[in-house]
Amino acid sequence: MPNVLITGTSSGIGLATALELARAGHQVYATMRNPARAPELGRIASAEGLPISILTMDVDSDRSVSDCFAEVYRREQHIDVLVNNAGVERHGAVEELPMDAFRDTMRPITSVRCVACARSCRPCASAERLHH
Repeated sequence: MPNVLITGTSSGIGLATALELARAGHQVYATMRNPARAPELGRIASAEGLPISILTMDVDSDRSVSDCFAEVYRREQHIDVLVNNAGVERHGAVEELPMDAFRDTMRPITSVRCVACARSCRPCASAERLHH
């Protein structure tokens, strides 16, 4: 069963992706900043008996990213797929939202988040390439 780590699974596309991949038979590690504030995924996974483990990860924190990936590697020794989905969501009409709301969602840290997660997958991916 392939192991998948997905960031930003508290709602929306991340939540839907976690459910879809688990229903297809993948072991899913669903990450979010605060699992206690987003219990929907856990309820569905439990009700359907899905192979989803919910872990805490704040992609803005290098320590949080490192700790989360270490936990997955401790359990599985490898990650087959990384879905970088975490982001910041803002609600409202474009003409009504303050510019700072857009800056927060488009700031350079967004790219850095993806790189931090991809780099955390690198040790395992590098080891796999050596054996193939």
